[in-house]
Formats: sequence, C-alpha cells, structure tokens
Amino acid sequence: MDRQLYLEDSRERTPSLPEELRDRQLLSEFSLFLNKYLKSKSYILEEHLLDAYQNVLEALQHWARIVIIEEGETVQEAVWNQVRSINSGVYKLYEELTTSKETLKQRIQLVLLACEFSVMSKMERCCKPLIQRLDSRPEPWSADELLEQPEIQILGNNLHQLLNKLVKKTLVKEVAVPADAECSQLLLRYTLFKN
Repeated sequence: MDRQLYLEDSRERTPSLPEELRDRQLLSEFSLFLNKYLKSKSYILEEHLLDAYQNVLEALQHWARIVIIEEGETVQEAVWNQVRSINSGVYKLYEELTTSKETLKQRIQLVLLACEFSVMSKMERCCKPLIQRLDSRPEPWSADELLEQPEIQILGNNLHQLLNKLVKKTLVKEVAVPADAECSQLLLRYTLFKN
C-alpha cells in the first residue's frame, strides 16, 4: 500500500524517457511485435492454433508496450495493469483473447485483424530511427551496413522482416545493385522511398 502516495509522487518526479531512447524502444518493440504477429498469421493458416495463440498473445504484449512507451511512461512488470489505464481498447483485446467464449480460432483472428489495422498504422512512427538512418546518405544501405549502426543493432534477425514490411508499405525502396563490374551478382540494398 502506498498510503502517503510516495510511489506515485516519485513517478511524477521521474523525468520521462529522452526522445531518442523512446524511439529506440519503439523500434525494438515494433520489430518484436511484427515478428510475433507474422508467426501467428503463419501458424493459423496451418491450423496450429496453440502456436498461433501463443504468438498473438506475445504480439499483443508488445503492442501494449508500444502504447505505454508512446505515453512517455516506463514499461513496468505488470504490463496489463499499466495499459488498462492508458488504452482500454488494447486491454479489451487482451481480455477477448484470453477469456472470450468464442472459439480459439475466432479469438486469434479477431486480434490479428486488430493488429493489422491498428498497429500497422504506427509503423512509420515506430520505425523512425531506421527511416532516419536510411535517409542519412544518398546511397542505398545493405542490411549488414544497417546492423552495424548502434540504433539498428537491437533488431538483429528481425531487421529483414521489418525491411520487407516497410518495402510492402512503400515507405522503403528495395534496390538491386551490382556486386561487381561484370554484374555477375546483384545485392539488395535499401533506401527511403521518395515520391
């Protein structure tokens, strides 16, 4: 119990996260969200419902963390307790997934649909450090070059998935570049999509 509101007061005195750190956290959480979301979509198509459920639940947890970070708050251990007061819609989806009387498949499909329409709209904002890095020079970047950048290293293996999704959403352009003078091999590189 916090009768004298010590914890609440100390939270208010604690400065919010610096913007650069918040942007990196959003990028990391979004890449983890995307990974779990895509796995769940794949599993449900193959009728592996328990695996689809586990992955969509984890995707939903990353979505909750995104919402908390966007509010400028530090993610606490009790994510669902924290997100309930920030975004009742995300909390309601969690309740629907875990306690609804619908079939397991219907619950998973509902959350996947919400993920597709709600969170994907946050892609550009959540990928700000990656988009800024792609725009930092005129030449296209290779995935390996991007992974050498401190703000991108946190993505690890999820970088390729994220780049593919950004290409599909026409935020990033994929360019084939000759690896040698004879053009015997092409390398994929990425640059910001500009109209």
